[in-house]
Amino acid sequence: MKGHPSDPQYAAKSRAPSPFFAYYVFEALKSHGRKREVIDCIRRWWGVFLNWGLSTTPEDWAHTEGRLSACHAWSAHPVVHFHNILLGIAQNGLNWSKIDFAPVFVGKKCRGRVATPRGTVDVSWARSGDFANVRLVLPKDMRARVRLPGVRETVGGGRHAWRVKAGEG
Repeated sequence: MKGHPSDPQYAAKSRAPSPFFAYYVFEALKSHGRKREVIDCIRRWWGVFLNWGLSTTPEDWAHTEGRLSACHAWSAHPVVHFHNILLGIAQNGLNWSKIDFAPVFVGKKCRGRVATPRGTVDVSWARSGDFANVRLVLPKDMRARVRLPGVRETVGGGRHAWRVKAGEG
């Protein structure tokens, strides 16, 4: 359903989760392969917070200046989903010794870093037509199980690059 939970008409037609509980809904969606829908929802719902001029995340969807706190870390979980979906990073080993690397190519390009106890994982990808140029830089003592379109391999620390079929974005 399109819309935003702060809209009374939307709220009357749906049972939108709170910003906090949305984390669990997104985890369920991701486990069923609905990662693009998670990104779409984050863009729409949390994007409204940006349109309101907020630089922190409020406690609920119907934020009114001065009524409730607008600084709730548990409503900032979209950052976790961006790392997991757009950057494709998921911890898969004790102390980040292994990761799964499977970015979802939503949009034209993405770049980001994930800090781990072993060092920073650096990811970037950019779409060019039906293809994506993908780059992954791993700390020296980390391994990644790579799952890209047409690529199934495990790589060690260092710089890696692929050009893969990206499909629709």
